[in-house]
Amino acid sequence: MRITVGIPSYNEGMGLVHLLHQLSKQRLGNHRIIEVIVSDDSDDGTPELVRRLVRDTPYNLRLIHHGERRGVAEAWNEIFGEAEGDVIALYDADVILEHDTTLNLVKHLRDRVGITASNTLPLKAKTIAGRASEAVARWLRRMRLRNPEAQFTVMGRGLALRRELAEAVHIPRNVIAVDLYLQLSAEKLGWSVRYVDEARVWFRPVESFRDFASQVIRAYLGHRQLRRLGAGSAGWVGLREQMRVFLEILGEDLGLIMPTLASYILTFILAPRLLPRSGTHRWEIAMTSKDRE
Repeated sequence: MRITVGIPSYNEGMGLVHLLHQLSKQRLGNHRIIEVIVSDDSDDGTPELVRRLVRDTPYNLRLIHHGERRGVAEAWNEIFGEAEGDVIALYDADVILEHDTTLNLVKHLRDRVGITASNTLPLKAKTIAGRASEAVARWLRRMRLRNPEAQFTVMGRGLALRRELAEAVHIPRNVIAVDLYLQLSAEKLGWSVRYVDEARVWFRPVESFRDFASQVIRAYLGHRQLRRLGAGSAGWVGLREQMRVFLEILGEDLGLIMPTLASYILTFILAPRLLPRSGTHRWEIAMTSKDRE
């Protein structure tokens, strides 16, 4: 299959450069990347960094730059509308791929599977907030393995979808949880969603309590927004089951208990200050998880 890679970007120059280099080293079997579309809202030097790479990449690299920060929903919609591949692989600009990540996502797009979701894994955490972020990542993986079609299956850091599905979906600008909206839209259109554990995407865990709190608040508000809009899922996992699995994860690594408790306590303390920014489609960016080298 012909693959379009789509990357939304906002002031993530170096991480984006690293990701573009990684894409040129992907092992794809009989598939091939025909284009990479960067939908960029940056107000720093990111566009110039990308333009320097156009001649050095083995695929058609397209930069679509905007003068305002529009949010991920608009970036995904733009990529969906511009893509020429049979499938679209979406990656955050700050992730690290294994050599066969894209292949593992694409090869499962068969029959009525419309979306394949990656296994998002944290790099080694260095701070208390980072350790809490690691606990959340372990919990998410466990939830997805046990409930492969629940509300935690599709993660925006890395996924693939069929172009015909992308053409049928338009994500409203104000949606916070764009990945969950895409999943629920696919289900309504008769497509299934598959979690692919071997399609690994690595990310840098946050380093500050503020960034951890912002991510937790955003996830909660994003799911609540879609439930209020009536975009529920038959496989929605309730709070009791979520807590049971979370305690299970903490019980397997006692070193995660204190960092996780401290981080969630501070989340409640910081919530009033972060709600105005985290509760919109242009949320508070977790800058300590970005590549700043």
